[in-house]
Amino acid sequence: MAQMANLEEGQTVYDPAAGIGTLLVQAAKVGKLSETQLFGQDVQDIYVRLARFHLFFNGVFKATLDVAD
Repeated sequence: MAQMANLEEGQTVYDPAAGIGTLLVQAAKVGKLSETQLFGQDVQDIYVRLARFHLFFNGVFKATLDVAD
């Protein structure tokens, strides 16, 4: 899905139902990691924590994740 978005340098990616952050990780890999802004949220705290770990494990350190509905 991130590849279909045709990301360009400096764009923002927002995932309103981030789950464990798979879309955000893929967006970071497709776009230029240092220039892409990543935002995500999920209703459950456990998924936000898992997403943070998933992003960190894949070398994505600049992402904003929140618990929200």
